[in-house]
Amino acid sequence: MPTLDYIELRARSAFSFLEGSALPEDLVERAAELGYPAIALGDRDGLYGAPRFYHCAERAGIRAIVGAELTLDLPSPSSPGTPPGDQRLYLLVPDRERYRNLCRMITASRLRPLNPGEVEQGCAPKYPAKGESRVTLDDLERYGAGLICLAGGAMRSSDAAIFISTSDAISTPPRNASTGGSPRSPRPLGFRSSL
Repeated sequence: MPTLDYIELRARSAFSFLEGSALPEDLVERAAELGYPAIALGDRDGLYGAPRFYHCAERAGIRAIVGAELTLDLPSPSSPGTPPGDQRLYLLVPDRERYRNLCRMITASRLRPLNPGEVEQGCAPKYPAKGESRVTLDDLERYGAGLICLAGGAMRSSDAAIFISTSDAISTPPRNASTGGSPRSPRPLGFRSSL
């Protein structure tokens, strides 16, 4: 069995519809064949494949690193004031407490009504369908401390607003009144940058 000094940190399973094709068990099986000591799974906007992935990795003797690639509720960087674009943040959890926080963050994004103005007027809330939920900077501030954030990736326009730091406190970019409130220069969020 070959031994590699490599760990795949951005695997997606078939639970990330149209973005991943392998079942979590198949990912773990292939990682074991390649001699990986660990593998990370981060499905889009949820932890759909995480239980199957974790149990299969445990049986295979591989460290399972669980995470999610979350869509952010940020305006498009090219057109401030426009609806949110498809900007994502890839987060991994180093321990149970951070796993609980990631679950809380995902839940908060799913329970946030799409029609808050109508809800205030007494109408029934409309909740996001799969793929429509968005994580806010407030969610990141409340639940993000200690999570591991990977920069880059296919949808990395959010790198202009958020990047990795080793600090323990979460902060958001400073606002600049002359540019309509858009960030002047990014300040780090409090995610750990290593496993």
